[in-house]
Amino acid sequence: MSQPGPSHRNDEEMREEDEKNELNQEKRGNELNDEDEDEEWEEQTCIVEINGILDAQAVQEAIKDNLVTVRNAATNKPILQVNNSLYMGNWERCLGTDLIFKAKDGQLEFIATSDKMLKTEKALLSAPVNQEDERMGTRELSPPPMNQNCLSKKKDPSTPKQSRQRKPKESSSPGIPVIDMDAEPIE
Repeated sequence: MSQPGPSHRNDEEMREEDEKNELNQEKRGNELNDEDEDEEWEEQTCIVEINGILDAQAVQEAIKDNLVTVRNAATNKPILQVNNSLYMGNWERCLGTDLIFKAKDGQLEFIATSDKMLKTEKALLSAPVNQEDERMGTRELSPPPMNQNCLSKKKDPSTPKQSRQRKPKESSSPGIPVIDMDAEPIE
């Protein structure tokens, strides 16, 4: 008769392990508050590429303070939150497999492998304008994207200089007036 090798376990060992797992789950369950029972957390290690305005020192502090989270990670458009900054992302396949290591005591310790990468871009948020906001006379304005030059317009040589003067545009809604001025190019 052949005896099971080290990779085979008998039923008794498997039952003992199941009982230990159940006891550990019960202990953890007793420690949870009623509020925490509704939430499920899963920790996963992955590679993240961040594009946009970023302060490396602030990111390192956010990681140390555990202020980095990925929202909607199971969707095609996850959101990375670093402190109060949001980055819109999408999952992309890596060329090959990425190995993830952690520096510990001057040595590299293997953590995980990954074949997907989360690529993110800085999110620019603006409030949607709906009919109710217009009736109430309030509107939130957001600045234009940073990559557009909002101060430059092409000069029309046929237009006399006096007609190109700035003219304020008045708001039709009560409350705080919105002034819209045509910008001249910076010379």
